[in-house]
Amino acid sequence: MFGSVSTFFKIQFGRHLRSPALWIVLLGAIIGARYMVPLPDANYVTLAVNNAYPVQTSAIMGMQLGIVTALILTPLAYIFLRAGPTRRQPWQIEDVTPSNRMAMTIGQGAADTAILWVAMLFLAVAGIILSVFRLPIEEVKPFHTLLTFVLIAGPALAFIAALRTLFNARPWLRGAWGDFLFFVIWMAGVVIAAMSFSEGGSSPFTDVFGYAAAIDGATDEPISSAVIGGAPATEDYINLDALAGTTNTLFLMSRLMWLGVAGLLFVLSALIFKPRKFKQKIRGGMLKKLTPGLDKVGGIVANPLVTISNVFGNPIRSSFNQLLKPRYWALILLVLAVTGGALPFRPGTGGAIMLVLILVMSRQSGVWQAPALRQFMRTLPAQKWSRLFYEIAAAMLLAFLVCLPAILRAVLNGNIGEILPDFVFIIGIMPVAIYVLGYLTRTGLTGRLIFLFIWYGYLNL
Repeated sequence: MFGSVSTFFKIQFGRHLRSPALWIVLLGAIIGARYMVPLPDANYVTLAVNNAYPVQTSAIMGMQLGIVTALILTPLAYIFLRAGPTRRQPWQIEDVTPSNRMAMTIGQGAADTAILWVAMLFLAVAGIILSVFRLPIEEVKPFHTLLTFVLIAGPALAFIAALRTLFNARPWLRGAWGDFLFFVIWMAGVVIAAMSFSEGGSSPFTDVFGYAAAIDGATDEPISSAVIGGAPATEDYINLDALAGTTNTLFLMSRLMWLGVAGLLFVLSALIFKPRKFKQKIRGGMLKKLTPGLDKVGGIVANPLVTISNVFGNPIRSSFNQLLKPRYWALILLVLAVTGGALPFRPGTGGAIMLVLILVMSRQSGVWQAPALRQFMRTLPAQKWSRLFYEIAAAMLLAFLVCLPAILRAVLNGNIGEILPDFVFIIGIMPVAIYVLGYLTRTGLTGRLIFLFIWYGYLNL
């Protein structure tokens, strides 16, 4: 089996190495390291503990890089794996191959982990170089920078690679629902670790990203606050022993545990793997009965609204109908529209409408962005940007129809001015941004994750 794992590892790792995206990521990592460890006179800090800036040492620089990588850059790592060079594979062959499924899954997952660790090592080297310029030469300790960085970020990146492999194992997790579940897991990991500060100490075994446990173990003082990634500049300083925080027995055991969890997720992915199908069958008696009627919803709604002309109306109508596939989205959006006319918009109803529209729009924003399809579109007599324009117009139309009952309710109640920015954002800004991101990145994943973070912020207004 080891030989099979090695073969699939080499194939997957080679796909990453042949991709220009990898070298862009590595270059970005080196440049980004400069800003993850700000200068003393910078107007921002990336890590503040008890409203104080850590005194810089080689170990502290490694801890800062590790925390920022594990906590803030893991969504970007997920995007790279999910929408990067390995997102398009010969699944028609791989899904039905007689080769050992366990060996294939473990080999490919190990390759995904290894490529993230390569990027991590580039960041570590950049951190070591920064320490040479930021610290007195006698205080430069490259091993301390490397050790603290790797112990924090390494298991977190392996966990992200394992989640990506797990989501590729089941059909309903290969698309938008998998991305939404990643967002939920990521937020849960951040919140659970942060909650432990208020309980008098952080348990490293519940801290998948390693940030809270590393900070907690680096000082004997009670931690009242810890701000990461964009904290305001402060004139106070605090001494943190980053080496002690990342090399104590409990922390090391927890990082090994999370590596083990990643390995178990690889094994689970192989056990629950379900091959893709060339044609998905409609399941469920009720949904099967509703589908013919739901198929007509898009046309019934769009036909009287999109009557500009055949030249403009037909492409918009077509894009509108595509947004409502699978057809259960039409039923969900109809329920949300009715709810918006009956209940207050902010934050509950508006949050639900925004979430579903994010999933619907991002799913379609990357459909036509594959290189082969782009080349095909260039052969058509339409203008270069016409397809993007029609898709954005259809998305804005759908958002307007879903929000219309809520708009009418707000007008009748006289509070339209309070929630007008919500409608402008959902109807006007969000569709444009999602589709433009889909065009620029050739996938709907980037826009989906960015707007899921925005959606979470909206819920807290």
